[in-house]
Amino acid sequence: MNRTLLLILILSSILHLSFILVSQPFMERNFDAESWLVCGGAVAEGNNVYITGEARCNYPPLWYYLIAPWIFLLGKTYATMIPIKIMLTAFNLLMSVVLYHLAAYKLSERAALTIAGVYAFHPISVYIAAIHGQIDGIAIFFVMLTIYLLVRYSRENDQRLLDLAALSIGLGAALKIFPIFLLPFLLFRKEVTKKIRFFLLAGVPGALVFLPYIFSIESLIAIKTYVLGYGGGFAGWGFALLLRVFLPENILIVISAWLKPLATPIALAAVVVVGWLARKQELLVGATAVFVALFIFLQNWAAQYVIWLLPFAVMAPHWPSIAHQVSSTLAAAFWAGSNIVKVITVLGLTTSFLLGLSSIFRIVTWVTVIIWGCYLISPRLRRFLEKAL
Repeated sequence: MNRTLLLILILSSILHLSFILVSQPFMERNFDAESWLVCGGAVAEGNNVYITGEARCNYPPLWYYLIAPWIFLLGKTYATMIPIKIMLTAFNLLMSVVLYHLAAYKLSERAALTIAGVYAFHPISVYIAAIHGQIDGIAIFFVMLTIYLLVRYSRENDQRLLDLAALSIGLGAALKIFPIFLLPFLLFRKEVTKKIRFFLLAGVPGALVFLPYIFSIESLIAIKTYVLGYGGGFAGWGFALLLRVFLPENILIVISAWLKPLATPIALAAVVVVGWLARKQELLVGATAVFVALFIFLQNWAAQYVIWLLPFAVMAPHWPSIAHQVSSTLAAAFWAGSNIVKVITVLGLTTSFLLGLSSIFRIVTWVTVIIWGCYLISPRLRRFLEKAL
């Protein structure tokens, strides 16, 4: 292993561990930590995780299988979050390794080390793994591993790499459902030659982890409602903020209630269309476009969802296009501004001006993200923006 990369991983490990220990006293206030203990505890006790009655278990079973041994050994105490966060940290470090090798294929050694270092020390990746203790970093790791394996397959033409890529995207979706939205784009790609085999292999992890729960009607209802539902709500979409300028809140509530059940099909249709349009783009560019499209439909732009785009974003400054660099940087800046304002309001400094400023930040972020996505899939817009910038 490259010595500089090894040093990055060691220092990042120390940073993560420090935040794990510092944040431990505050775990009792963490709703997700409480949910992990209840749902993982149900698995550890041999119970059906989807009908516990104590908490809503929103994720596929694989995550609960991973944390159940720790809960079995340490009990349903918040001390269990320490080994769980260490596991999340390990996947953060593995992500840096994957990004390093992926960037080394396309860019210079120096750029690859920079990208790996930025992710290893990025506040969002550190926060998600070491402070919050959320699993999105593991799921997006398997997405990037899939892309890396496909890049290698396109050069080496080794069927085993293609099979591993299919299993990788399946493992990601078996942890948290969002990686499955990349599958249509992958099936459109010409390098995915044996498409039926790829599709079936991608479904193996999910089929195995869900198998114990398909014989209970209650479990199936819970899985359909809470696990397979996309969770996107119209009121949180960017254009809903624009409509608030023209429509009263009571009308928005009615529109939101009508559209919420359609959020998953609409999001799926959007990523399928974007995947088709981006099918001839470079693999990493097309995958970025898909996740940009998916991000637009999120009802919540919390840090755990931003990490879906983070691996693509840390690579963006090293891509040759100025327009891509500018649009992705602006989107990140406006998202940060929105959340800074949100923190200020949470601290009690709520004013109509700050609330309005937060909405403006979110609107501009949404518009910028759309421009970024259109740029990624439209050669005509790409040429226009590159000339303009």
